[in-house]
Amino acid sequence: RMSGFLYDLRLGARSLLATRWTTAAAVLILALGTGVNTSVLAVAYGILLRPLPYAEPSRLVVVALQGEGGESGLPGAEVDEWRQRLRAVERVAAYSGGEFTVRGLGEPRVVRVALVKGDFFGLLGVPPERGRVPAADAEDWVVLGSSFAGRALPDAGALGRYVTVGQGAYTVAAVMPGRFTFPWDEVSAWLPTSSRTALAVGERREARSFRLVARLKAGVSVEQAREDAARVLREIHPPANAKDPGAKRFELRAVVTPLEQVLTGRVRPILSVLLAAAIIVLLVSCGNVASLFVGRAVMRRHHLAVRLALGASRWRLVREILAESLLVAATASVAGVWIGFALVRLVVRAAAGVLPRLDAVAVDLPVLAASAAVAFLITLLCGAAPALHAVRADFAGAFRTQGATSSRPARRLRAVLVVSQIALAIVLLAGAGLVTRTVVKLLEQASGFQPGRAVTARLVMSDTTTFSATSRIPLVRDVTERVRRLPGVEAAGVGSALPPRVAPLMMGVRVKTERSDEFQAITLASVTPGYLQAIGARLVRGRLFQEADLDMGRSVALLSESAAKHLSPSKDAIGRPLVFPLPPVVAGRNRKPEVIGIVGDIKYAGLDSKSLATVYVLWADLPAGLGHLVVRGAGDAAALAPSVQRAVREADPALPVPEVKTLDDEILDSIRDRRLRLFPALGFAILALAVALLGLSASMSRAVAERRRELAIRGALGATPAGTLRMILAEAAVVTAIGLTAGLA
Repeated sequence: RMSGFLYDLRLGARSLLATRWTTAAAVLILALGTGVNTSVLAVAYGILLRPLPYAEPSRLVVVALQGEGGESGLPGAEVDEWRQRLRAVERVAAYSGGEFTVRGLGEPRVVRVALVKGDFFGLLGVPPERGRVPAADAEDWVVLGSSFAGRALPDAGALGRYVTVGQGAYTVAAVMPGRFTFPWDEVSAWLPTSSRTALAVGERREARSFRLVARLKAGVSVEQAREDAARVLREIHPPANAKDPGAKRFELRAVVTPLEQVLTGRVRPILSVLLAAAIIVLLVSCGNVASLFVGRAVMRRHHLAVRLALGASRWRLVREILAESLLVAATASVAGVWIGFALVRLVVRAAAGVLPRLDAVAVDLPVLAASAAVAFLITLLCGAAPALHAVRADFAGAFRTQGATSSRPARRLRAVLVVSQIALAIVLLAGAGLVTRTVVKLLEQASGFQPGRAVTARLVMSDTTTFSATSRIPLVRDVTERVRRLPGVEAAGVGSALPPRVAPLMMGVRVKTERSDEFQAITLASVTPGYLQAIGARLVRGRLFQEADLDMGRSVALLSESAAKHLSPSKDAIGRPLVFPLPPVVAGRNRKPEVIGIVGDIKYAGLDSKSLATVYVLWADLPAGLGHLVVRGAGDAAALAPSVQRAVREADPALPVPEVKTLDDEILDSIRDRRLRLFPALGFAILALAVALLGLSASMSRAVAERRRELAIRGALGATPAGTLRMILAEAAVVTAIGLTAGLA
């Protein structure tokens, strides 16, 4: 009955207040465990389980291509053909994108812009926050994201005004709500592919930069859509000739992926591991509190025996113990929810740019319902052990022993709980240790460059007529010369690639040698003199680029060791021309420059990737639209940041002022997924170990308190204090050793 339940709660509260320090410790330990679980549940639910903010998201898929070098997009010139041939979908749109400079809103700024084709917004089914989304065939419009519009165009009257994005001025047609962040979380604006800015990027057949987003027809499965996409690919690109194995290596296959998996697939394993770790922390906390409750039951056994003798049933005692567990669990859960709120805010700030869909992360009703279920589970877990003791204990013995020694079953039960806590904590520590070792080995392995004392800044020059291909050559030379004159600069240069995250342009070239005639995957990087010195590249033989090469108009090239093996396996490449021509970007330049040196391999595509076979050519031969300025200093390179930014601004005020970062920071950014696993895993493991050790300490303290009379008798019979201490420590060592063995097994 309710009155009986309330009476049990009142008795439980009175009993808990009588041992307030034990109660406070139990509440604190459980609050930490439930707080960690609440925060991880909120993050996992918001990212993985909360429905996408689009109409019928389960029917949305993304179509791309897969080749030997990984996943890529569709050529821009083939997008319309794909849209017409696909039969398994009812609506199709395309998207690409890049970084473009926005002008006319104060300082020029570089933002992420999506280039869209077709009824992109209508297909996704998200209405704008302000304004109207233009028709699919409209031109010269731009749609802004809510966060970017709030910073740049906060007033409602901004709709209809002109904004310069890249090479064109566009009318602001609409502002999308903050929850609409497709195709990337950091997208700031959307432009049609018919815009001048998009056309400047190019829709060459070899530029595989577009992906399709499509809505499946009713009743069509993803597998059927994959078969349909494979058919379209065969029609557009017939399979390679089986007699040409070199060409066959570059065959493509269509990839159709549910949109939800595209957005969250990368982080699903990470969040699953973190959720498992959080559950282990909660189990350790519950084991600790259950051990405390068993100790309380043992200390109260004389009181419980008296009540049994006076007619109370064992079920009545079990109800009171469960009521105490419920009070502790409820109090700890309320505190844990507040801790979870704080941890969620911390995660949202710390994981910005790492985890997707952070706008959907919140401690709301589903998370609170899950927390309530966890509280009920905690009640059962924490109350089960003392309740079991109350059911099975020989309370008649309490009148006979009067505390001469502790209850052997209770001691065994506490030992089992402590062993379980230590074993679970060791499991977490072992997992965190493996992740730590992986990260350390990754950072220690040879990368081919030296990040210390170097900073880098991006120079965006591809999206405006101000910086044509030929004008980028003197501009970049002016920037590098200004930076080299700065005090404390040892070397400076600009390159189209940047280790370890920005790989050079990949291309397939046909290499004919005495022994073979096949395609080779080669990467092509354009750099200025001083760039390889700035990143700390190793010269194997020959020489590096020099300013004299530019002054004398020489067209020269460098090969990485892997490129030399691929392009010239049987002879020394130095002094010979490249075996393939460069793209005709700058008129009048030699398209087959002479190789002047060999440099060490550099890991441009990630520290855990293979070194790429890279050909380096002069910036004057192949000026890129995006350059990476690298500056090596004599001391603290980070102190050069303001001077580097000022030099860029002085070279050309139209050039966006870049953010300056150290190469060490670039390395840390390149392993951010692993860091996302590492730091929470370490934190959870340390917390679990601390709770387990606290449980061991409390268990031994309680055991000594229960055995005071026994220990006094041992002393009277001749036992020394040192011997008694050794006995107690030996018992603790046995429990710890069993826990360690179980955890490592």
